[in-house]
Formats: sequence, structure tokens, C-alpha cells
Amino acid sequence: MHLNVRLHDRDLARHQRQCTHLEPRACSMTATDGNCCACADQRPRTQSGFYATYIDGRGWVEQATRWAGYCPNCQLAFNNFATVLRRFSMEKRIRQRTRRWLQSSEQANRVHIAQTHNHNHDSNHKTIPTSSTNRGRANLITSEKACDHWQARDCSMTNNPKYCCSCLDKRPNAPSYAQYVDGIGWVMGAVRWAYYCLGCRNHHELTDRQPHEPRRQTRPRGLQRMKGALRLHGSRLRPETLQIMT
Repeated sequence: MHLNVRLHDRDLARHQRQCTHLEPRACSMTATDGNCCACADQRPRTQSGFYATYIDGRGWVEQATRWAGYCPNCQLAFNNFATVLRRFSMEKRIRQRTRRWLQSSEQANRVHIAQTHNHNHDSNHKTIPTSSTNRGRANLITSEKACDHWQARDCSMTNNPKYCCSCLDKRPNAPSYAQYVDGIGWVMGAVRWAYYCLGCRNHHELTDRQPHEPRRQTRPRGLQRMKGALRLHGSRLRPETLQIMT
């Protein structure tokens, strides 16, 4: 009699609810002593987060999730939790990257302000090194002395001191320069002042235009043949006649 009571109490305790996840997850396991699949899982945690699990139709899978062998309801609960966790991790990484970007931008702005402040107090001129190619806009040079062409050419450059585009252009001389053409890319064949302002460009187009050479006067072929024939036959003509013919 005493033994039967003990067996009955053990079976009753086995089917009682042991964890708080059994009802919310609607766990369908009946051999877990009242625990859900996760609470009944006694496998040690792995560092990689993957486990070897037997899946029907596939066999033993080495890199499976911990809940791959759980009941369908517990699998659904953990899949939803994993989705939320990945989304939270992604948002956290985005916030961290944004914070680092803002910090680097703020630091770059502070460095730029400090360099500008030091540059304004520096009286020596500073030349920006020219590139090995003639591509792009003119390189700039700042100095204390202004040029004499800025006002005469109506240059629209607003740098201080005033320099025209030609004086600011420190590219090496070349027969032609690179120019960007939409749909083609960088092509050679542009003039040096292609990127100058309108006033400087008009000035160079007027002054650098080569004057036309005078047209060479040629004698008509018929007159040359007639004169050669007269000389060949030894005809004596007066100088006035020869002057009129020539």
C-alpha cells in the first residue's frame, strides 16, 4: 500500500508544470517532466552556438541551432526570438557605427579649424604640390601679393589676396590637357584655360588666337606658259609689255 502511494505521487509530479514557458509556448512534448523543450535541454553550451542534431529527412546536422530538435511550437518561439535578436544586434551596430562616424567627423572638423587658424596667422605662402598629370582643375597658391590681371580680366575668383585663374594655375605646361566629357570620360585635347572663369576664358580666347596668314598671290598658269613660250622663241618685247604681263 505504501509503495503504490509513492508511485502515484511520482507520476503526478512528473506531469505537473515545472517551468513557466510550457503554457505560453504551448510545448507539445509529453516526456519532459512538465518542462518545455528548452528547459529540458541539458546539453552543454558550445562556443560556436551550433549543435549536432538529428533532423528527419536530413540526418545528423553538425551546424544546427540549439532548438532545431525542439517541438514545432518551441521552434517557432525561438525563431521569432532569434529574428528580434538579430534586428536588435543590427540596430546596435548601426548606432555604434553612426556614433564613431560622428566622433570622427567632429574630430576632423576640429583639425580643420585648427589648420585654418594656423594658416591665417602664417605669413609665408604655401604652394599645393601639383599632380603628375594635367587632369582636373588648376592647383591653387596663396600669397600676400596679388596679381595685376584680376581686375583687368574681370576674374570671378573670390580668393584673398586676389589672383586671376591664370596666376592660380600651377600645372606644368603641356600641348593639351585632360577634360571630362559626359558619356566618354577623361579625354585629351582641352586648352589650358578650359576650366577658368568666364572672364579669364574670354581673355585667353581673344589673346591666344593666332592671326590669319596673308593669302599668297599666285600667278595664273596660262600667263606663266605664255611668258615661257615667248622666252623660248627669243621674242623681243618692250619692258613695259613684260611689266604688264607680270
